[in-house]
This record gives sequence, structure tokens and C-alpha cells, in this order.
Amino acid sequence: MSKIKICGITNIEDARAAVSAGADFIGLIFAPESPRAVTFDAAKEIVHELDDRVSIVGVFKDNPPAEVDITVSALGLSLVQYHGNETPETCAYTDEKVIKAFELTDSLTTGAIGKYISFADYILLDRTKRSTQDIHSLIQTASRVIEHHKELPPVFFAGGLTPENVKEVVVTLRPFAVDVASGVESSPGKKDHDKLKRFCQTVRENSLCSH
Repeated sequence: MSKIKICGITNIEDARAAVSAGADFIGLIFAPESPRAVTFDAAKEIVHELDDRVSIVGVFKDNPPAEVDITVSALGLSLVQYHGNETPETCAYTDEKVIKAFELTDSLTTGAIGKYISFADYILLDRTKRSTQDIHSLIQTASRVIEHHKELPPVFFAGGLTPENVKEVVVTLRPFAVDVASGVESSPGKKDHDKLKRFCQTVRENSLCSH
């Protein structure tokens, strides 16, 4: 069954709702420029209450490795997600399991991911910023990437997912996990709890049908 990551959680109410809906992973963003960046105090509250019920991922973008380690250690995060231009050496720096994100472009089919395979525990495939690709095109590109890299770690699929289109991703790609942020929001950084429930229910139902 595909697992579920709800990313961009900024407050304890949304964190509780995500776990209640069936999330396996909660993503806390520590990139200051993100509209979904979480404060340290809010992150601490979320981890304190939920760390035994869900895996909590710290999302970083080109942060200095030492800074990442300090945040991860202070909060006791489960995993680190690198969402910028980090090198394989940066991915190897932390002791926690690593998710390395890549934008879904055709260039990924030529081996761009290959040098990270030994240093990342998971790969996350995301759409490019301002992408006009529909979900069908994104799935096709992801399929080519996965087919080209036979030794890929487990794959998270992200990029424009909603309760309405996640079924196609789960049934077609059968990813290790699906990752959603804006597709279950009422506004940036604020989750719509009904959308959360529908998203998680759709993933669960269609994961069972696709295996």
C-alpha cells in the first residue's frame, strides 16, 4: 500500500488532523522562504505530541549541513528531506534517513539521479516550479525515470496532487509514498481537514485495488 506524506504542516491542529486521516509521514518545512515554513516552537509542539504516532520529516533547502543537524537533533526528527541543490556528500552528512527531492524533467532519465542512489534512502519526484504539465504528463515522465534507474530507492511522488487526481498516480505508478501539500489546503500553510480525509481515503482504497 502506498504510504502518505502530508507536507507543509505549520500547526498542531493540522498535524492532528493529518494523523487522524491516516498520514504515515508529516513534513515540517524549515526553508524560510516557503509560505509553509514552520516555526521552531510549533515544530517542537508537533514532534512532542505526535512523534510516536507518525514519522516526522524535516524539509530543508540548501541549508548548511551543520544547521540541519542542529535542528534535527534539537527536535528529534525521524527523517531529513533535501529539497534544493544539495550534493551527494551533503546527503551523506546526516545520520538520519534521507529523502532527496528531484524536479521531474526529462533530463532525469539520463542518469542525474544515479550519483545520489548510494546516499539517499528515498527519492522524491516533484514537478518543476510553474510547471504546466498535467498529472498524466507527470506520471509519464516519472515512469520513464523509474524505468531508466533500476536500482532506485523507494520513490515518493509529489507535484500537484489532490484528492481528485491521486488515484491515477497510485494505480499507475504504485509509488512507495505520495506527498501532498497545497492540494489539501484552504490557504498556504493551513490544511483543509475534509480534503485531508478524502485524500487519505482515496490513497488507501486504490492502493488495495492496485496490488
